[in-house]
Amino acid sequence: MSMLESQNSTREGDGIPARPVYKSPLLRLALRCLVLLVAAVLPARAQAVEIVEPGSGQRFVSPLVASGKGYTLVGTGLRKRDNGSAYAMALYVEDTARQSFPSAYDRANRTRAGLFAQNRAHNFFIWGHFAKLAVLRMLRGHNKQELMQNFSEPLSELLSEKTAPEIRQDTLAFLALFDADLREGQELRLHIDDIGQIDVYLDGKKRIGPQNPRLARHIWEIWLGFRPVQPQMRQSLPDRLDVLAQLPTPSKPPATASPRPGSPTAPTTPTAPTAPNTPTAPNTTAGKASAPAATGRGGKTTPYPPLRDR
Repeated sequence: MSMLESQNSTREGDGIPARPVYKSPLLRLALRCLVLLVAAVLPARAQAVEIVEPGSGQRFVSPLVASGKGYTLVGTGLRKRDNGSAYAMALYVEDTARQSFPSAYDRANRTRAGLFAQNRAHNFFIWGHFAKLAVLRMLRGHNKQELMQNFSEPLSELLSEKTAPEIRQDTLAFLALFDADLREGQELRLHIDDIGQIDVYLDGKKRIGPQNPRLARHIWEIWLGFRPVQPQMRQSLPDRLDVLAQLPTPSKPPATASPRPGSPTAPTTPTAPTAPNTPTAPNTTAGKASAPAATGRGGKTTPYPPLRDR
């Protein structure tokens, strides 16, 4: 008898072909592992959604994986010029932004209106210590001079003689990265990490730029600053920032710093013996409650109430 029973065999008396019988334990184990693998992969793919930029109809996926890291889309926008629409844009933040977002959310009274008041959302993005990614999808062809112009015009004050030589040189080095043309449908990706390293991707080809946190903030202010290239983009690009409050917060890595004195894990230091009949001072630190953490034990998310419109 072979490993797999013949599919031409029939059940006795009814003429119905018998189902194949798997006799190999290794084969059954392989099929079981395959089922578990499919079950694990499918839900992860189902979490990805497409966000539509309404002015152009362009679709951007969220979350997005780039260089092995996850990024969440926080808004979209449309850049228009005198000769028509130039590009559709999607703005992303690295998943680590969810660790610092609760504090900004608390200052906003955990409301959407408070989050977008007093430029809280814009300041959180521009000044936040996490990687940021902008995806600019061309709605018409751009030569390298036009691509450079999209950035050189709003950064012109950094090229004046009054600007510090270091930032002027880094600005010129950044503009020099736009050395190729892009056709309609191709993408320009701008990636700036948490220490201000600026990189540009033209149709997937990476150009390594300068590392300058001050220049990085000026670049993001092109769209989110007080004098944006287009006022509508300043409002729409961070419009979905409150989605960070609805996603699980990643677990923080274990702390490597020494524990504070008096903590349960702090090493005990030998003390001199107390003389007999000498009163001891009361322990004023015992019994104090610590402040609530953004994440609980094991990296579990502390639930926040749902967002309110006012």
